Amino acid sequence: MRLLKNRNNFEFLILNFFLKRKLKIKNYSKLLHELRFKIQKFKIQNSKLMSFTRLVFIICVAMSFVACNQEVKTQREIIQGMEDAAEQNPKDEFIRPLVANYLNYCRDFKGDEFCPIYLYRAAVLYFRIGNYTEAIIHLESILRDYPETEVLEDAYLTLAMILTRA
Repeated sequence: MRLLKNRNNFEFLILNFFLKRKLKIKNYSKLLHELRFKIQKFKIQNSKLMSFTRLVFIICVAMSFVACNQEVKTQREIIQGMEDAAEQNPKDEFIRPLVANYLNYCRDFKGDEFCPIYLYRAAVLYFRIGNYTEAIIHLESILRDYPETEVLEDAYLTLAMILTRA
């Protein structure tokens, strides 16, 4: 294909083909014209196909972005509902699923802005139920992975409070 990009190489190959087979030169010019036409047609079709492929790729990326945003929104709504239920009923049966949802959210959407907030909330809930080890793990995760988060000071203070109790 590299040879076909250069017109002189292309014509040389065709001429060589004809000379090796001892074909008539008038057939050579006719074939050369037909091949140029077919190559031009192929280039046009190929460029249309590439344009179509790019368009399909852009649409797929946009749809996956929208689907991902919708999933994030849905998960946040579920967590909000669970938080409301746990606030009304602070029993272990409501808190553990909420903590699990916090951690699942952070696992699935690690770069999301709510991830450090949910990790902090999970750590606080672990602290309230007396599971200090898990609370420390999640607080250290915030300090390590999210140094620019708004809950950084709270994470430091909570970690210090847990460590003074232990």
